[in-house]
Amino acid sequence: MDQGLAPTSASVPRLQTFGDLIDRPIADMCEVGKPPRRSKAATLTMLKRDLGKERIGHLDRQKLIDYGKMGAEKGKCSASLDHDI
Repeated sequence: MDQGLAPTSASVPRLQTFGDLIDRPIADMCEVGKPPRRSKAATLTMLKRDLGKERIGHLDRQKLIDYGKMGAEKGKCSASLDHDI
């Protein structure tokens, strides 16, 4: 996404939605005994709530930028979104 390219089916196997993409690192972190801390967990929960149903092929860099701007206008903490992604 940071290169402005849509993910391909070869680069993101078995992932259908942005929510699937969010679940993956959480599962990996829990597997090694280091679940996300409260701040990261809250950010991932917010992203999954707001963008989780977006199909991966329909989500691009500009949509994420627009989402971050929308959150800033609504008073959400979008600084972590800009930093984490």
